[in-house]
Amino acid sequence: MLSFDLITLEHAILKTKNPLEYPNAVSLDTLLSHSDYQSNLPEGQHYALRLAIREQAYKAVDSLLSLPNMSQSITPSFNLIIREALDSTDDMVYLLARQPAIQANINRSTDQWIGLIEKKDITEIRSLFNQVLSPSNDSLINHTGKHRFFPQASSKPQTLAETVYEMFTSCMPSFNGLNGFND
Repeated sequence: MLSFDLITLEHAILKTKNPLEYPNAVSLDTLLSHSDYQSNLPEGQHYALRLAIREQAYKAVDSLLSLPNMSQSITPSFNLIIREALDSTDDMVYLLARQPAIQANINRSTDQWIGLIEKKDITEIRSLFNQVLSPSNDSLINHTGKHRFFPQASSKPQTLAETVYEMFTSCMPSFNGLNGFND
């Protein structure tokens, strides 16, 4: 019986890249077909995908992004995934750009994606990924609400204290009723 843990998942991802280095690790395909892993994977999905990107484990990236509902599962950590991709090789960025789960999280038409992929213009794809990370281009990301750490620009300038308070309350929803800090 396999139980869910990130170490086993990590070793399975690393095994896809270098099987001889991890001969005793369970294969990623075996883990992903196991019901316990499928039910718990959303908790570690962004970690697993970011590790696979960082380690240049192309087969693991492909397998993880092929899972059902992956586009919804990676949405909360999409910026972290894109940041990891931008630190990666051009081949990895191109592989990610071809994935429906990644495309579903960026507002571009199917024709625009087809054009980008057919041209294999990695500079344009990297530019699009960079725009996703830019707080001024929030409209590129398919989600509702504002980014956790980059609040929308208000009509009046904010003090540093107001900005810090807004960032704090957006990260800690249970403190949204807090009016100030008292000694």
